[in-house]
Amino acid sequence: SCCRSGCIEEGGKSDEGDHVDTVLNDGFFTIHSQVSNTLRTPRRYMAFIHTYIHIFTSKKSGIQQRRAQLQAGVSKLTEARQVVDSLKSEAANQEQRLAEKQAKANSALQMITETMRSANSHKTEMECLKEQTEKENQQLVVRKRAIDEELAEIEPLIREATAAVGNIKSESLSEIRSMRAPPEVIRDILEGVLRLMGILDTSWNSMKIFLAKRGVKEDIRSFDARQISRESRLAVEKLLQEKGESFDPKTAR
Repeated sequence: SCCRSGCIEEGGKSDEGDHVDTVLNDGFFTIHSQVSNTLRTPRRYMAFIHTYIHIFTSKKSGIQQRRAQLQAGVSKLTEARQVVDSLKSEAANQEQRLAEKQAKANSALQMITETMRSANSHKTEMECLKEQTEKENQQLVVRKRAIDEELAEIEPLIREATAAVGNIKSESLSEIRSMRAPPEVIRDILEGVLRLMGILDTSWNSMKIFLAKRGVKEDIRSFDARQISRESRLAVEKLLQEKGESFDPKTAR
Protein backbone atom coordinates (compact mmCIF):
# COMPACT_ATOMS: atom_id res chain seq x y z
CA SER A 1 0.00 0.00 0.00
CA CYS A 2 2.81 2.35 0.91
CA CYS A 3 4.63 1.43 -2.30
CA ARG A 4 1.50 2.09 -4.36
CA SER A 5 0.94 5.49 -2.82
CA GLY A 6 4.61 6.29 -3.26
CA CYS A 7 4.36 5.41 -6.93
CA ILE A 8 1.38 7.64 -7.38
CA GLU A 9 2.97 10.49 -5.50
CA GLU A 10 6.28 10.04 -7.34
CA GLY A 11 4.87 9.50 -10.81
CA GLY A 12 2.06 12.02 -10.54
CA LYS A 13 -0.77 12.32 -13.07
CA SER A 14 0.07 11.46 -16.65
CA ASP A 15 -1.52 12.98 -19.74
CA GLU A 16 -3.28 9.74 -20.58
CA GLY A 17 -5.71 9.92 -17.62
CA ASP A 18 -6.44 8.20 -14.36
CA HIS A 19 -7.07 4.83 -15.98
CA VAL A 20 -3.59 4.69 -17.42
CA ASP A 21 -2.12 5.73 -14.07
CA THR A 22 -3.99 2.95 -12.33
CA VAL A 23 -2.86 0.33 -14.84
CA LEU A 24 0.76 1.46 -14.57
CA ASN A 25 0.70 1.48 -10.76
CA ASP A 26 -0.82 -1.98 -10.66
CA GLY A 27 1.75 -3.21 -13.12
CA PHE A 28 4.62 -1.71 -11.17
CA PHE A 29 3.32 -3.24 -7.92
CA THR A 30 2.83 -6.67 -9.51
CA ILE A 31 6.38 -6.69 -10.85
CA HIS A 32 7.76 -5.50 -7.51
CA SER A 33 5.81 -8.20 -5.63
CA GLN A 34 7.38 -10.96 -7.73
CA VAL A 35 10.95 -10.25 -6.67
CA SER A 36 12.53 -11.82 -3.56
CA ASN A 37 11.93 -10.30 -0.16
CA THR A 38 15.53 -9.18 0.11
CA LEU A 39 15.18 -7.07 -3.05
CA ARG A 40 11.64 -5.88 -2.36
CA THR A 41 12.48 -2.56 -0.71
CA PRO A 42 10.90 0.87 -1.21
CA ARG A 43 14.19 2.26 -2.48
CA ARG A 44 14.47 -0.39 -5.18
CA TYR A 45 10.81 0.10 -6.05
CA MET A 46 11.36 3.82 -6.50
CA ALA A 47 14.52 3.14 -8.50
CA PHE A 48 12.51 0.79 -10.71
CA ILE A 49 9.88 3.50 -11.27
CA HIS A 50 12.52 6.13 -11.94
CA THR A 51 14.20 3.81 -14.45
CA TYR A 52 10.89 3.26 -16.19
CA ILE A 53 10.19 6.99 -16.25
CA HIS A 54 13.66 7.64 -17.67
CA ILE A 55 13.25 4.99 -20.36
CA PHE A 56 9.70 6.14 -21.11
CA THR A 57 10.74 9.77 -21.31
CA SER A 58 13.72 8.92 -23.51
CA LYS A 59 11.62 6.77 -25.85
CA LYS A 60 8.83 9.32 -25.89
CA SER A 61 11.29 12.09 -26.68
CA GLY A 62 12.80 10.01 -29.47
CA ILE A 63 9.38 9.18 -30.86
CA GLN A 64 8.30 12.81 -30.67
CA GLN A 65 11.53 13.89 -32.32
CA ARG A 66 11.07 11.26 -35.01
CA ARG A 67 7.45 12.32 -35.47
CA ALA A 68 8.55 15.94 -35.74
CA GLN A 69 11.13 14.92 -38.32
CA LEU A 70 8.53 12.92 -40.22
CA GLN A 71 6.09 15.81 -40.04
CA ALA A 72 8.83 18.16 -41.26
CA GLY A 73 9.60 15.70 -44.06
CA VAL A 74 5.93 15.45 -44.97
CA SER A 75 5.71 19.24 -44.90
CA LYS A 76 8.76 19.47 -47.16
CA LEU A 77 7.26 16.87 -49.49
CA THR A 78 4.01 18.83 -49.54
CA GLU A 79 5.89 22.02 -50.31
CA ALA A 80 7.92 20.20 -52.94
CA ARG A 81 4.75 18.83 -54.51
CA GLN A 82 3.27 22.32 -54.54
CA VAL A 83 6.46 23.65 -56.12
CA VAL A 84 6.39 20.83 -58.68
CA ASP A 85 2.74 21.56 -59.47
CA SER A 86 3.56 25.25 -59.80
CA LEU A 87 6.53 24.44 -62.04
CA LYS A 88 4.36 22.12 -64.13
CA SER A 89 1.76 24.85 -64.53
CA GLU A 90 4.43 27.39 -65.40
CA ALA A 91 6.03 24.92 -67.81
CA ALA A 92 2.65 24.37 -69.48
CA ASN A 93 2.19 28.14 -69.81
CA GLN A 94 5.73 28.51 -71.13
CA GLU A 95 5.12 25.68 -73.59
CA GLN A 96 1.92 27.36 -74.80
CA ARG A 97 3.70 30.71 -75.18
CA LEU A 98 6.57 28.95 -76.92
CA ALA A 99 4.12 27.28 -79.30
CA GLU A 100 2.51 30.66 -80.05
CA LYS A 101 5.90 32.29 -80.65
CA GLN A 102 6.95 29.32 -82.79
CA ALA A 103 3.77 29.69 -84.84
CA LYS A 104 4.48 33.41 -85.30
CA ALA A 105 8.07 32.63 -86.25
CA ASN A 106 6.91 30.01 -88.77
CA SER A 107 4.43 32.50 -90.21
CA ALA A 108 7.13 35.17 -90.49
CA LEU A 109 9.51 32.66 -92.08
CA GLN A 110 6.81 31.64 -94.55
CA MET A 111 6.19 35.29 -95.41
CA ILE A 112 9.92 35.91 -95.88
CA THR A 113 10.19 32.80 -98.06
CA GLU A 114 7.26 33.89 -100.22
CA THR A 115 8.67 37.42 -100.46
CA MET A 116 12.06 36.09 -101.54
CA ARG A 117 10.40 33.73 -104.03
CA SER A 118 8.35 36.63 -105.40
CA ALA A 119 11.45 38.82 -105.55
CA ASN A 120 13.33 36.10 -107.43
CA SER A 121 10.38 35.73 -109.79
CA HIS A 122 10.28 39.49 -110.38
CA LYS A 123 14.03 39.48 -110.88
CA THR A 124 13.69 36.75 -113.49
CA GLU A 125 10.88 38.66 -115.20
CA MET A 126 12.95 41.85 -115.17
CA GLU A 127 15.92 40.01 -116.65
CA CYS A 128 13.70 38.54 -119.38
CA LEU A 129 12.18 41.97 -120.01
CA LYS A 130 15.63 43.53 -120.14
CA GLU A 131 16.81 40.89 -122.59
CA GLN A 132 13.69 41.37 -124.71
CA THR A 133 14.13 45.16 -124.62
CA GLU A 134 17.75 44.83 -125.71
CA LYS A 135 16.68 42.62 -128.62
CA GLU A 136 13.97 45.10 -129.60
CA ASN A 137 16.48 47.95 -129.37
CA GLN A 138 18.82 46.05 -131.66
CA GLN A 139 15.95 45.45 -134.06
CA LEU A 140 15.05 49.15 -133.90
CA VAL A 141 18.64 50.09 -134.66
CA VAL A 142 18.61 47.78 -137.67
CA ARG A 143 15.21 49.11 -138.73
CA LYS A 144 16.35 52.72 -138.31
CA ARG A 145 19.42 52.03 -140.40
CA ALA A 146 17.21 50.54 -143.11
CA ILE A 147 14.83 53.51 -142.93
CA ASP A 148 17.72 55.95 -143.11
CA GLU A 149 18.99 54.14 -146.18
CA GLU A 150 15.53 54.26 -147.76
CA LEU A 151 15.20 57.95 -146.92
CA ALA A 152 18.60 58.60 -148.41
CA GLU A 153 17.40 56.98 -151.62
CA ILE A 154 14.05 58.77 -151.80
CA GLU A 155 15.20 62.13 -150.43
CA PRO A 156 16.03 63.39 -153.94
CA LEU A 157 12.56 62.30 -155.04
CA ILE A 158 11.02 64.15 -152.10
CA ARG A 159 12.93 67.30 -152.95
CA GLU A 160 11.86 66.93 -156.57
CA ALA A 161 8.23 66.40 -155.54
CA THR A 162 8.37 69.38 -153.19
CA ALA A 163 9.76 71.55 -155.96
CA ALA A 164 7.08 70.27 -158.34
CA VAL A 165 4.32 71.16 -155.88
CA GLY A 166 5.82 74.61 -155.49
CA ASN A 167 5.77 75.07 -159.26
CA ILE A 168 2.04 74.38 -159.51
CA LYS A 169 0.32 77.59 -160.53
CA SER A 170 -2.76 78.84 -158.75
CA GLU A 171 -4.48 79.14 -162.14
CA SER A 172 -3.95 75.42 -162.68
CA LEU A 173 -5.57 74.64 -159.33
CA SER A 174 -8.50 76.92 -160.15
CA GLU A 175 -8.86 75.23 -163.51
CA ILE A 176 -8.95 71.80 -161.87
CA ARG A 177 -11.56 72.97 -159.32
CA SER A 178 -13.77 74.27 -162.11
CA MET A 179 -14.03 70.87 -163.75
CA ARG A 180 -17.29 69.01 -163.32
CA ALA A 181 -15.50 65.67 -163.56
CA PRO A 182 -11.68 65.61 -163.50
CA PRO A 183 -9.58 63.24 -165.59
CA GLU A 184 -8.89 59.89 -163.96
CA VAL A 185 -5.18 60.65 -163.55
CA ILE A 186 -5.87 63.86 -161.61
CA ARG A 187 -8.54 62.16 -159.51
CA ASP A 188 -6.22 59.25 -158.61
CA ILE A 189 -3.35 61.58 -157.66
CA LEU A 190 -5.61 63.78 -155.52
CA GLU A 191 -7.08 60.69 -153.84
CA GLY A 192 -3.58 59.54 -152.93
CA VAL A 193 -2.71 62.99 -151.53
CA LEU A 194 -5.91 63.21 -149.46
CA ARG A 195 -5.46 59.72 -148.02
CA LEU A 196 -1.84 60.37 -147.07
CA MET A 197 -2.89 63.57 -145.29
CA GLY A 198 -5.56 61.69 -143.32
CA ILE A 199 -8.64 62.91 -145.23
CA LEU A 200 -11.00 59.95 -145.55
CA ASP A 201 -13.55 61.66 -147.80
CA THR A 202 -12.12 61.26 -151.32
CA SER A 203 -15.16 62.46 -153.25
CA TRP A 204 -14.68 65.08 -155.99
CA ASN A 205 -16.42 67.69 -153.83
CA SER A 206 -13.96 66.98 -150.97
CA MET A 207 -11.07 67.28 -153.42
CA LYS A 208 -12.29 70.70 -154.64
CA ILE A 209 -12.63 71.93 -151.04
CA PHE A 210 -9.08 70.74 -150.34
CA LEU A 211 -7.70 72.54 -153.40
CA ALA A 212 -9.58 75.72 -152.44
CA LYS A 213 -7.83 75.95 -149.06
CA ARG A 214 -5.52 78.91 -148.61
CA GLY A 215 -1.92 77.74 -148.51
CA VAL A 216 -2.72 74.25 -149.79
CA LYS A 217 0.60 74.01 -151.62
CA GLU A 218 2.53 74.91 -148.47
CA ASP A 219 0.52 72.34 -146.48
CA ILE A 220 1.54 69.66 -148.96
CA ARG A 221 5.18 70.73 -149.01
CA SER A 222 5.51 70.92 -145.21
CA PHE A 223 3.53 67.74 -144.52
CA ASP A 224 5.37 65.38 -142.12
CA ALA A 225 5.31 61.88 -143.59
CA ARG A 226 5.72 60.43 -140.06
CA GLN A 227 2.10 61.38 -139.40
CA ILE A 228 0.82 58.96 -142.03
CA SER A 229 -1.24 56.22 -140.35
CA ARG A 230 -0.92 52.55 -141.21
CA GLU A 231 -4.45 52.47 -142.66
CA SER A 232 -3.71 55.44 -144.93
CA ARG A 233 -0.43 53.91 -146.08
CA LEU A 234 -2.10 50.58 -146.92
CA ALA A 235 -4.89 52.38 -148.81
CA VAL A 236 -2.36 54.35 -150.89
CA GLU A 237 -0.31 51.21 -151.57
CA LYS A 238 -3.47 49.50 -152.83
CA LEU A 239 -4.24 52.55 -154.99
CA LEU A 240 -0.73 52.46 -156.45
CA GLN A 241 -1.12 48.78 -157.30
CA GLU A 242 -4.51 49.27 -158.94
CA LYS A 243 -3.83 52.64 -160.64
CA GLY A 244 -0.08 52.55 -161.09
CA GLU A 245 -0.25 54.17 -164.54
CA SER A 246 -1.85 57.30 -163.09
CA PHE A 247 1.24 57.88 -160.97
CA ASP A 248 3.72 57.45 -163.79
CA PRO A 249 5.51 60.82 -164.16
CA LYS A 250 5.03 60.71 -167.91
CA THR A 251 1.28 60.19 -167.58
CA ALA A 252 0.87 62.65 -164.71
CA ARG A 253 2.44 65.48 -166.71
